Amino acid sequence: MRNDEKKIMAIDAKVKALRAKNTDDMILLTEMIDEMLIFRETMKNTKPEQLNAYCQKYTNFFYFAKLLDNLADKLASAKA
Repeated sequence: MRNDEKKIMAIDAKVKALRAKNTDDMILLTEMIDEMLIFRETMKNTKPEQLNAYCQKYTNFFYFAKLLDNLADKLASAKA
């Protein structure tokens, strides 16, 4: 198993545990602050086709990615 997949699995598991507790998305993002650098590094070092495969396999990782994407969009539109 690749190192990036291990990191993705860890993020996926933490997000899954938080979602199982019906954690609000903003609280989830707050709880995941330490993982954001790992997420960024993984996104930068993983080829797009492999990242797509991981997102299909690890749906809570994908959920986290979408939350971060939505947050980035909101921040970008707030600056405009």
